[in-house]
Amino acid sequence: MLRLPFKIALNGATLAIGLVAVFSLALIILVWTSIQAPAPKVPELKPELSAVLKPAPQPVMDRAALIRMAAIAASAEGAGTAAPDQSAMIGRSFSITVRFDCAAPALSWSRDVGQKRIKLSARLQNWSASDLVKGLAPAQFDQVEGFWLTRPWILTDDCRLAPLQVQAAASAVDRLTVPPAPTEGQKAGDKATDVAPRPASALPPQVQTLGLASFFSPGASRVPQRDGKPYEAVLKLTPELEAATGANLKMTLTGRIGQATPGRPVVCRASQPDRRPLCLIAVEIDALAFAVDGVDKPLAEWRVQ
Repeated sequence: MLRLPFKIALNGATLAIGLVAVFSLALIILVWTSIQAPAPKVPELKPELSAVLKPAPQPVMDRAALIRMAAIAASAEGAGTAAPDQSAMIGRSFSITVRFDCAAPALSWSRDVGQKRIKLSARLQNWSASDLVKGLAPAQFDQVEGFWLTRPWILTDDCRLAPLQVQAAASAVDRLTVPPAPTEGQKAGDKATDVAPRPASALPPQVQTLGLASFFSPGASRVPQRDGKPYEAVLKLTPELEAATGANLKMTLTGRIGQATPGRPVVCRASQPDRRPLCLIAVEIDALAFAVDGVDKPLAEWRVQ
């Protein structure tokens, strides 16, 4: 067996002990350094500002919302008080659907069975020369046009078309409350017998009181202006259009609330204290479309803006 000299063996042991000491010291330094070193920064998860600051989208205004907005302005006008602050409504989106039978004669249709065609038409009103528009001075407008919102006491898009059975009841009330005119040979104040009821008088024509109007100021783009030209479409008869009536033919208007004068989306004028004020809602129409129940796609559509 080979024996190393004691000196070499001792030197080897010393070397081993030294190496162990060095490695131990290095390990201690490494551990100490890791303890003293600052912990790595974890990136903070910040919420996106857009998600925090962006307000929730406002619902699209429908027919009921438009009528309520106009009713508030009409109430102030009728009471003689200051116009309400409705400036927050400016820029709101709206969408309404009007059935042809609910808005005649502005909405009209005709069908030619021989030619297998149907014609749909929407005719705008021109309010440029109306007293209401003229009373908005010093504002001036090249053109003010739009559609009547007929039957503004109905909040839904549908309307009743069947005649109401009220004539007989009205005649009965007249017989009870209105003294009949004396007949020939009968003195005033004598008791009348077997007097036939007077025929019911015809109802006066409906007076429109609420309109959706586009106000075009001088220098405004003439692209969306119609200048009296109606929206018209001549279409080929399909099975749906062949069976269509004015009750299921409809026009849809979409757009945004505008302003007739700065900060006022609704303007009203009362001609008499006992009459409902005439009001116009300022709108910027984006699109107009004709449609029929049972068909998803529009029959005709115009992008106005």
